[in-house]
Amino acid sequence: MRINLSNKITSPKESSKFKEVAQSLLSRSNFEKKGQKKENKKWKIGHIQNYLNKNNCFADRNTFHIAGSKGKGSTANFINGIMNETLKSIYLFTSPDLHSLTERIIINNKKISKKKFIEIAKKYTENKEFNNWSYFELLTLIGWEAASKNKCDWQIIETGLGGRLDATNAMTKKTVNIITPIDYEHTEILGNSLREIAKEKAGIIQKKQHVVIAFMSNVPKNEIIKKAKYLQAQIHIMDLECKILYKEQTLTSQIIDVTTPLRTYKNIILNITGKHQAENAVTAIRSCEIAWKEIYKKDIPAKYIINGLSKVFLAGRIEKINDSPLIIIDSMHTALSAKRLEESLNDITLPSQRVIIFGSLKNKKINLIAKQICNKNTRIIITKPNSERAMPIEKIKYIFTQYTDRISTADNLETALNSISKKEKINKYILITGSIYLISEAREKILSIKGDRELGLR
Repeated sequence: MRINLSNKITSPKESSKFKEVAQSLLSRSNFEKKGQKKENKKWKIGHIQNYLNKNNCFADRNTFHIAGSKGKGSTANFINGIMNETLKSIYLFTSPDLHSLTERIIINNKKISKKKFIEIAKKYTENKEFNNWSYFELLTLIGWEAASKNKCDWQIIETGLGGRLDATNAMTKKTVNIITPIDYEHTEILGNSLREIAKEKAGIIQKKQHVVIAFMSNVPKNEIIKKAKYLQAQIHIMDLECKILYKEQTLTSQIIDVTTPLRTYKNIILNITGKHQAENAVTAIRSCEIAWKEIYKKDIPAKYIINGLSKVFLAGRIEKINDSPLIIIDSMHTALSAKRLEESLNDITLPSQRVIIFGSLKNKKINLIAKQICNKNTRIIITKPNSERAMPIEKIKYIFTQYTDRISTADNLETALNSISKKEKINKYILITGSIYLISEAREKILSIKGDRELGLR
């Protein structure tokens, strides 16, 4: 199920209106863009809850609420694929976006149109009541209102950052809470230990609700279980409830068998490689089984699971975007995701040598990433993503030189690509990774995708 991430051609007038509304949103407190700790000072959800209560809580519908450090976007998309097979009306809210902020609001597998986005967004951007609301808070409201207008039966909501005080946690009606793998991220806000980060993520769990705990290490898992037990939640631990048989792995797909407490699914086709993505798919399967049973009091048909998963496409996750030379992109930006990326690439047939183009945002544990991806078969080119939060090239280079001497720099992605020799392009593969901003640039350049960057919004 490929969601088209490029923008449709719109009239100059509509593009101008969209740009005006988007700029108004982007000018607000925006942690994604600035990444400053002070952006967190105003984080509360009481004002959002009050607004929802005054407006008949248009956020209320059957809900999958997903928090975590890694895999939450993939898990959300897998759930979306399954639920779109049910002929119910489905709303998907994810972040960040690759090419346009309208990607964050998907209804029945289609991006919200610019026209509809403008119509709803102006209600908030032109109202003084919302002057102090953040970028993410208003996007969350815009999405909920769009879902309400479309009479969506179900929603799949990915948290932005954290969980406990995330804007999405203002909703009161949830069917299944899902916690995906925990890793070190935004430690200046969420805490310096996996236990602290897990505690913040577990803040989405509400009393006596279902909570699905994805495949993860014991320290964060135990913290989530502790919180779930305290709230008398119905706990589902994936590595205890489910089993995966890996049958085939290629660069662009894999085939697995999955056994859950409900049944065994044979020959599930996923259009993405990586054992961690299979684990994300299993988390999605079990979440859908639980949610369907909870609401409809019967088992979800197996065909919804198998057919839905086979149609899901995940842009920017171990994605092949060019054949000759072979170019792969991945939005890896933590030590855990670097480890999983390396494991995935080692499981499939690829040229033995490679060139990595790497760029990162500030406040990332670059040394742990470098330790994972630097080896004798890899040449590194350090560059800079197009973001205010980009880490300086020389700082990254200094860290990487502790692990390899096969390293060079380039001012931008285009220069980095042009610096790769013809011989390397024939004998090696190219991996672009380190930041979703760099991945966005790569997709737009190589796949000729037109996004918000064309409007000066990137």
